[in-house]
Amino acid sequence: QFRFVSHPGVMAVCRILEMRSMSRLRASFTQENVEKMKAFDPDLARKAQIALDHKLPVNFQQLEIIEESLPRLLEEKKQLETLRAEVAKLPVGGPYDLPKVDISAARPVPGQKD
Repeated sequence: QFRFVSHPGVMAVCRILEMRSMSRLRASFTQENVEKMKAFDPDLARKAQIALDHKLPVNFQQLEIIEESLPRLLEEKKQLETLRAEVAKLPVGGPYDLPKVDISAARPVPGQKD
């Protein structure tokens, strides 16, 4: 029996993941992943190593242009860490208003190119 499929929380998360303008799947590489990539594409493995060194989760579209977008990705990581800390401080039971923090480097946003 698959009861978890009809759980409202699971359905909400699935809906969010289906929205391309709201979420984008990203991979966090391990050193083992990078070593295996070297056999097939040394340049892609080098770019994956950059993502691994900076602990950046990226998708393969971002991986192709990581050298150009690295400053923005690092800024996005810093902004998201700040936002997570601020959201964790919200009181239990509300109000659940989003804190006023800068998320200008965060992606995805409508009309983005990277």
